[in-house]
Order: sequence, then C-alpha cells, then structure tokens
Amino acid sequence: LSPVCLGSLRRAASINAEYMGLKQVPFKNNFDLVGIFASILSAIVHDVKHPGTNNPFQISFQTELATCYNDIAVLENMHIAETWRLLRAPEFRGLLKGVGDEQQTYFRDLTVHSILATDPSVHAKHLSDLKSSLEEDRDLPTRDWDRETQLLMVGMALHTADLGNPTKPLDQCKKWAGLVHEEFNMQGDLERKAGKKISPNCDKKTVHKPTCQAGFMDYIIKPLFETWGQVLEAGDALANLAENRAYWGR
Repeated sequence: LSPVCLGSLRRAASINAEYMGLKQVPFKNNFDLVGIFASILSAIVHDVKHPGTNNPFQISFQTELATCYNDIAVLENMHIAETWRLLRAPEFRGLLKGVGDEQQTYFRDLTVHSILATDPSVHAKHLSDLKSSLEEDRDLPTRDWDRETQLLMVGMALHTADLGNPTKPLDQCKKWAGLVHEEFNMQGDLERKAGKKISPNCDKKTVHKPTCQAGFMDYIIKPLFETWGQVLEAGDALANLAENRAYWGR
C-alpha cells in the first residue's frame, strides 16, 4: 500500500474517532462551531502529504523538510504549513469567510496545537500534563475550560484518535497493524540500503509483530486511554484494547 493510500486511510479513521469524541458532553460544552470545525479539519489534514517515513528518518537523511523545519516536529510542521497554504489560497479562502479576525486566530491556534500534538516526541509530556490537570482538578471534565485547557484537550483528542487503532475491534486492529508494519518495513529497507542505522520496529528481519504490538499497547495505548477515559467515555475502547492485547499475547 502506498504512503498516500495509507495516509488517506489513517486520516479517515482519525476523522471518525475525532468526531465521536467531539459529540461527547465535555467538548460540546466547551467548543463553539468554529472550534468544532477546527478540530474536525485538523483530523482531516493532520497527515497531509505524509511521505511514509518518520521524523527521525527525515533528520537522519538530512531531507529538505528537516532543513526547512530545523529538525523540530518536521512532519507535523509540514502538515500544518501545507494546510494553511491551502486555506489561504483563493479556491479555499471561502471556508473561513465570515469568521472574524479574533476567531480566525482561535481557529488557527486549535489546528496548530492539535496537529503538533500528534508528534510522538511530545506524547509523554502531553500525557503527563493531562494527568496533572486531572489530579489538580477532579471536576475538570465537567467545568468550563480556559484557553490553555482547550488547547490541551484538542491536542489529546487528535492524538488519541491518531493512535487509536489498537482500541478498535479485533479485525480492524489486525488490519491496521499489518498496514503500519508494512510502512515501517519500507522505511527500514530504505535505511538498510543507505547504510543507516535501522529505526526501532522498522527492521523486517528482526521485528516480531505480536511482541511489537503488545509492547505498544502496554506502554503507550493503555496508559493513554485510561487517562483519556477520565475526560471522555472510553469503556468500549478499553474493552477492545483488552481483547486485542490478549490476541497479540497468545
């Protein structure tokens, strides 16, 4: 499957997950139509023009993208820049017609923070921030959110949607795992051919898919969704995760 096709499928899955989250009360109570639109649009575009390789690959190969974005959130910054080039182009400018300057600034802030939150390198920090916020204020999911909390929440919403494949029903989880590992293997082949160190989980000669999936679920997905479940209802996601973990751990 080409990076373009996989990226399209990934965005479609993220849009669906993002929409389901936005329908729940905490988001409905804290975001107006401009905020909801910004969140959905972020899910649509968050992987636009994804090349099928990750940020460490871009940096290691000293690509033009890595140079352009100074080795910082290379792909995420590119996705944002490409999105806003389109939004400011004549053929798409009408999407924000009638939205005032202050609301446009708000809209842009939400898209930028949402997409930057999908950078794996900030996963631990954002999860820690969310845990701290919930520990400090147990009523956080039910009260009105200030701008800082809104930005944290939209970022976590897209991040969980982006990584949520292990929380889908087993048949979907298995298909997604296959597609993701195919993409990883393609990157590993490029690194091997260039004489580079092969990135983690990208060496098709050594990676054991069940072990890789189980570790991903244990160390990334379960802590993420257990915490996110304190903000939005995540019972079905966690039940699916338990079933999928049992499958990969056979």
